Amino acid sequence: MTSAELTGQLTGSPTGDLLLASGGTKGLVIELIGFAVLVAILARWIVPLILKMMSQAQERIAKQLADSEAAGQKLAEAQAAYDNAVAEARAEAEKLRADARAQNEQIVAEAAAAAQARADEITQRATEALEAERISAVRSLQAEIATMAVDLAEQQVRTALQDDAVQRRVIDRFLGELEGGISNAGSAPAGSTGGRSA
Repeated sequence: MTSAELTGQLTGSPTGDLLLASGGTKGLVIELIGFAVLVAILARWIVPLILKMMSQAQERIAKQLADSEAAGQKLAEAQAAYDNAVAEARAEAEKLRADARAQNEQIVAEAAAAAQARADEITQRATEALEAERISAVRSLQAEIATMAVDLAEQQVRTALQDDAVQRRVIDRFLGELEGGISNAGSAPAGSTGGRSA
């Protein structure tokens, strides 16, 4: 099929076949006119429609790309925010654990100090009580021993005074000591004088 026949079929002209069949310049002109009409129709209605559809498709694709990029950016921002939140939560948890450990150590230290102070106080009170009891016991024993000593001395004096033989011996001894002391006193000057005369 030649271009003239194609043009005749496109234009729907029944005379196109005749003109083409007769040949010549007329047929060529008609073919050019038909082609020009076809190009004009394409340029007037089809091409703008195709361009419009292509433009809309490009806009949709561009919008989808932009939306995809925006979604990717939002996803990256959300991931970064999530990572930051997780890091902050971990840091806060670590800080809370450190604070809890510090408070626990402080509470234990305070409890130990309080327990030590209480133990020292109890020990001091017990020591003071024991010392007071010891002093009281010593005083009580001293008083009892003094009483017993006085009672024993009184008993011995009574026994000694009641026993005549003992009384006589005590008196004799006392008198003998007195006589011995007097005789010694009388003989001492004579001895000293004799010593000087010699």
